[in-house]
Amino acid sequence: MEPNLPNNPNLEIISERREPETDRSPWKILLLGLLGVAASAAAVSGFMNFSTKPGALYFWTFVIAVIIFWALKLLQIFFVKGFWKLFLITLCEILVPLAVFRMNFNSTTLPFLLGAAVLALLFIGAAIRRGRKAVENSVEPQFFSVSKTMLPKLTSGFLIFLSMLLYLNYFVWGNFTDTLGKTMLQYTTSSAEPLVHLWIPNVSFNMSIQTFLDTLVREKLDQVSFSAANGGGQTQQLGFRDLPPKQQELFFEEAKQQASAVFTAQFGNVNRNETVNAFLYDLIKGYVGNLGATTSGILSIAAIVLFFLTLKGVAVLLYWLIGFLGFMFFKLCLVTGFAVVSVETRTRRFAILP
Repeated sequence: MEPNLPNNPNLEIISERREPETDRSPWKILLLGLLGVAASAAAVSGFMNFSTKPGALYFWTFVIAVIIFWALKLLQIFFVKGFWKLFLITLCEILVPLAVFRMNFNSTTLPFLLGAAVLALLFIGAAIRRGRKAVENSVEPQFFSVSKTMLPKLTSGFLIFLSMLLYLNYFVWGNFTDTLGKTMLQYTTSSAEPLVHLWIPNVSFNMSIQTFLDTLVREKLDQVSFSAANGGGQTQQLGFRDLPPKQQELFFEEAKQQASAVFTAQFGNVNRNETVNAFLYDLIKGYVGNLGATTSGILSIAAIVLFFLTLKGVAVLLYWLIGFLGFMFFKLCLVTGFAVVSVETRTRRFAILP
């Protein structure tokens, strides 16, 4: 038998909260905070080591640590209920890694470091607010939805922090060396080679200048076609490879001389036995060295901005991995009993036809 309901057109369901949504385990919050600080410090340390001594160890240390750090920030959004606790944890995650540079604290660098920390906190603080709002407005824990909401500002804040550290490391502390510059240029040209091979298949930036020019000339000649009349007076198209070997050699030598003359007129007499990478580095270094202090400063800032935009573009491609890793951490916490899911029935008003 159905119960008798009061004849009231404005029925209200009274909520019965089974347990308050508040922080109840300080040591677990502390543990999450310490893990976040450790991941942040590892990411910054790996990044700075890689920026001065490029190598696979430092590169993967940085990549893995920064992904884990972002995944832990997602986890903190779900498990830490107080905004100011989240903000304090974030403050520690930004300030503790700065201890690595305590020997460089002076009137010149301290404003840069504090500015980087403030910008990072502003962006990550905005990400925390977005994440907490999304969690509070969800009936069920929507992990990937929250991840999509907060990751853009979270990654922007941390990458701004790293970009400022890179600027200080290279252009203020003077840790940019010729060896480092040549290594970075080699990484850049190696990554660009597949694109170059779409037009010139057989060239490499590790070739000597002379070999590079010869290969370039040979590739261009292979694309040349000739119109020739056959014995019947008809015109036919012939490729460079269709010519007799001796004629090919004559054309090749003539084209080589022309290319060499153009190169010399453009760049002067250079050692043709050095690699293209070494030549490009000397060319860029000479160009930057001839710039004034103001122009050079603008160029260095532009390089850092380009670095930030590049990392930001790569981070966007990793959002799914960060969200998935955070989700796995989230499920692991539930399975092990580190966290539990509670139910809250909320008060709501609705209209009916009596």
